[in-house]
Amino acid sequence: MDHLWRSVAVKSQRALWKRKVEQIAEESELLKESLDKYFSRHQRRMLEAKERAELLGRVNGESAHVLRIFDDEAQAISQPVILPV
Repeated sequence: MDHLWRSVAVKSQRALWKRKVEQIAEESELLKESLDKYFSRHQRRMLEAKERAELLGRVNGESAHVLRIFDDEAQAISQPVILPV
């Protein structure tokens, strides 16, 4: 994208497009960081739910009940999340 703003003939327009490209690059980096944080939290929650289900299954031996709890938590966690922009 960097090379595109350089191809603009008018100098004032070139500065404008350069800034637009910089803003888009900054925004995409922020979005990437937000997604990385979200996926990290999501993976941690899924691992915690799985570990909790395994521990509960060992404690009371009611694996069907524990699996249902794990499924409910997994469904709740996997609901779409709208990230602020």
